[in-house]
Amino acid sequence: KEGGSVLDYFHFSEFSKWKLGDVIAGRGLSQIYRKMTGDKFTAQEICQRADRGEPKACRALSIFASVFGHLLSLISAFYDPEVIVGTGSMFKSRHLFLRESLRVWRAEVPMIFRLPKLVVSKVSHGASRGAALMAIEKLKGGDG
Repeated sequence: KEGGSVLDYFHFSEFSKWKLGDVIAGRGLSQIYRKMTGDKFTAQEICQRADRGEPKACRALSIFASVFGHLLSLISAFYDPEVIVGTGSMFKSRHLFLRESLRVWRAEVPMIFRLPKLVVSKVSHGASRGAALMAIEKLKGGDG
């Protein structure tokens, strides 16, 4: 199936089985790609394929970017955070999806909410640790 959204590949009932990490982490990208193609690859392999211009990998990343953007808008609307910290292995490949995620995010956040700052953690393991380090840096007078 060419094009389409995440709902073209997954029945809505399948989402009830997913955890947040299944959607926005490499597992989510792998699941999207597998549903699209029937092929099982890691997120890293899919990102490498997208870097080489493989259309199916690029499409899977486009869908992933849209889902991630929707999630950012929901977080912004429900929690109204000052900062959202991006971390994990997917952010090493953010050049492949983040611009589209930010476009979706900005388009969907109601104007009454401010867009929080989105930063990429310098700590490669754990958003909680990255957020804590940013808070400490902010207390010290840095910009995180």
